[in-house]
Amino acid sequence: MKTSTLVAVSGLSGSGKTRFVQNLYSFFDPQQVTLFSSDNYYKNQDHIPIQLRDGVNYDHPSAIDADLMAEHIQKLAEGDDILMPLYDFVTHTSIKGMEIMVRSAPVIIVEGLFLLAIEKIREMMDLKIFIDVPHDVCLVRRMYRDMKQKKRDLDTIMDMHMNNVSNMAQDFIIPSKRHADILFSRGGDNEHALNMLKLTIQNILNNQ
Repeated sequence: MKTSTLVAVSGLSGSGKTRFVQNLYSFFDPQQVTLFSSDNYYKNQDHIPIQLRDGVNYDHPSAIDADLMAEHIQKLAEGDDILMPLYDFVTHTSIKGMEIMVRSAPVIIVEGLFLLAIEKIREMMDLKIFIDVPHDVCLVRRMYRDMKQKKRDLDTIMDMHMNNVSNMAQDFIIPSKRHADILFSRGGDNEHALNMLKLTIQNILNNQ
């Protein structure tokens, strides 16, 4: 039986989702609120030669193992802890033996790109939030992040953006915001949005 409230935080790549949920999480006791990152549920690409893995379209919802993600979210919502895979974006594989223990809690904040675009995940959520930052701003942020954190060269990044990122955002992520209960602007440091959601979650906790 479901015992937890599921809060989805979605938005374009580079919109500030991760920063937002980390800022929000800092307000609460870890025994009350836990974080769930869908970034760790990209499908393993170890069946593809490593030099070809950057050519996979990771901006399409099919790149996510939605079945495993839904299974793990459901377990957390029913009060069970899980071992979350740890995904390496350099090799595009889950790191064996490096799973992350995620504890169930009364409120589970689920963060990710495709949460509102994948129906089976979207329908599990009790509160759906979309961080609505302009597409061009997100693209610049993502390019910088891919160079710094994911060790991709500029040619690879530009090729991904030209062939996949923009089109997939237009086809899947931007339209998914129509499913959101709340739209926030300005990304991860929107203090008014953080305070509003903090009060919302505190009210959920007080009434459980």
